[in-house]
Amino acid sequence: MNKGLRFAPKCIIDRLLKVPKAKREEIKAVVHDPDAGHYERTWVVGTLAFWGYGCEEVADILIRHWKEGHCETWSDFSPKETRRQVEGWFKKFGQKVREKRKQYLGF
Repeated sequence: MNKGLRFAPKCIIDRLLKVPKAKREEIKAVVHDPDAGHYERTWVVGTLAFWGYGCEEVADILIRHWKEGHCETWSDFSPKETRRQVEGWFKKFGQKVREKRKQYLGF
């Protein structure tokens, strides 16, 4: 056992170290909300993209989160559909988000 590691975060969202803690908490609130709709889920994708995560990374984060058992409340969740929707979002908004990130964060 690694004695340097005090605890392992239970949720993949807690391991998103590019994202400030307060914003991670907002993301967790949405992904754990059974009533989160399309707008809220889209906001999660946009927020992760803004903080530097790419299309594949965002899709993998959401799918892994679901596989860890945190999205049971999203009865319509489908890994294949999630990947398709994330790819569609990045095609439509990816360039705008990269420009905003560069403007505000410098990278």
